[in-house]
Amino acid sequence: MLRCSAPLLVGFSAQDLSQTLWSIASLECRHMPHGFLAAFLQISRQRLGTFGPQAISNTVWAMARLRFRPPPDWLDALCEASAPQLPAFSAQALSNMACALAHMEHLPSELWCSSFMYCCDALWAGRAGRAMAPSDRPNSTRSAPDAAPLAPQSIALTAWAVARLGLRPSAAWVHGLASAAACAAPRMNGQDVANVLWALSSLCRRRLDDDPVNSQHAPPSDGAPPSLPDGVAPRLAPLLAAWWRCVGSMEPQQLSACLVACAHLGLTARPHQQPHHSEQAAAAEVGQQQQWHASAALLQVPADLLERALECLGRGLPAASGQCVANALWAVARLDARPASSWVMGAVGRFMECVEDDDAGPQEIANVWWALGRLRWAPPAETAHELLSRSLAAACTGDLRSGELAMLLWGITRLGLKLPKASMHKPS
Repeated sequence: MLRCSAPLLVGFSAQDLSQTLWSIASLECRHMPHGFLAAFLQISRQRLGTFGPQAISNTVWAMARLRFRPPPDWLDALCEASAPQLPAFSAQALSNMACALAHMEHLPSELWCSSFMYCCDALWAGRAGRAMAPSDRPNSTRSAPDAAPLAPQSIALTAWAVARLGLRPSAAWVHGLASAAACAAPRMNGQDVANVLWALSSLCRRRLDDDPVNSQHAPPSDGAPPSLPDGVAPRLAPLLAAWWRCVGSMEPQQLSACLVACAHLGLTARPHQQPHHSEQAAAAEVGQQQQWHASAALLQVPADLLERALECLGRGLPAASGQCVANALWAVARLDARPASSWVMGAVGRFMECVEDDDAGPQEIANVWWALGRLRWAPPAETAHELLSRSLAAACTGDLRSGELAMLLWGITRLGLKLPKASMHKPS
């Protein structure tokens, strides 16, 4: 049918073209006649100016779903045609387009990104107040009627796409995203939760790296982790509650992403110690204890949540990738958690299977060594020997970057293991 319809594409309208490709992608038709997509690109390029918001969104979504990446100049032309229309895009259309571009690893122009950010901010403006107490709402939103709730998936995909594209939105934009996500958290599924937490952690870390003041890791006055912009920390509680609700149905990669996100956001598995105050401040401290404990709770991953997440991840280890296992081990160690020895043994065992299958690279090996060192968990002799051999091979071939080599050596040293003397003198 597709072979017969290819010559007819020239007579299709913009809506017909987008609907055709969308239907093909929805039917998961991966094997198309030779030249069909090339003809589609040629004809649609001439009519991009007539594509409306839905047609643009459907077209780029379908291409990503088909794992087809058009030439960069075609995508640039599509973004140029869509930029003036972005204010008319629905939340789903915005998220679909951004997500598709992220999957294609195509970074749009600065003009397109600015317009996209503005449109997202406008969509979230009416929803941000729902995640706040009435007294905490900005004056501009306090009296405004609440807009219809956004679909959790559109928020999650937008967040994921912005982080994946390497964009650097403002602190206010990240705050708006966190507020919209907190509002939608009770309706999120496991994939949504993982996408939002991972995206927030990536965006917050990016802002921290860009800020020479915060990069010094000076403790903020409100006790929030240094990687969290103002207003983001209070929005994490609904997301952690959503994670708890979905944890039993989440895939290993999703669980690992949530653990890594919590580590990058500066959370910990251990309760924070209450700060000391002078005797003169004792009276004020009593009156503020409840408020402080509410704030401190946001800095800690609840013990029951972490326990359930590790339990579910342990059951899913046979299907986990090397990257997933290495990331989970790194995050657990970074969170200062104390997992059961049997859990660590299972994770290391699965990681070694992935190493044997060439499903783990130098970064994963370095992460595992660092995690084991921080956890002070020495692997069995045979496992340690095999992992050391792989590590030395990567070091000798120059595959280990300086940071990875430092992590690896730190973990080995902390566990009291020793490298063969000959390996220390091998030329890299």
